[in-house]
Amino acid sequence: MISAKSGVISGMNMNNMAIYTKSTFDKYYLENQNLTYTKSMKLIKIDKINNGFDEEYQKKKIQLKVYISCPYLTTTKEKNAAGDRINYYLRKSITDTFNTSELSNSLYNPSFSNNYIFTTANVQWI
Repeated sequence: MISAKSGVISGMNMNNMAIYTKSTFDKYYLENQNLTYTKSMKLIKIDKINNGFDEEYQKKKIQLKVYISCPYLTTTKEKNAAGDRINYYLRKSITDTFNTSELSNSLYNPSFSNNYIFTTANVQWI
């Protein structure tokens, strides 16, 4: 859970630190202008949902659901973009912590520890 929390915090901070090519930034700016400025996000909690034993991977499957508060993100599109980034960094942090990147895809979905498979639900905005 510490690794997941660290990933969430990284994901919340990435909007103001991302580096894009000019064409990508211009498109992102047009579609998600509100995300190109520093926003105050607050992590409320991370729920852990036990989804039982996964026969394919022979590990317990855990779904993580993040709850975030941010009054500055008002549209569904902005929330989805920020939520996708937060979940990506959450899964990446778990993968990096357990050195299991060879078991996952480029989006670290699912991510793995020694004993568990982790997936993420859509971020819940409060």
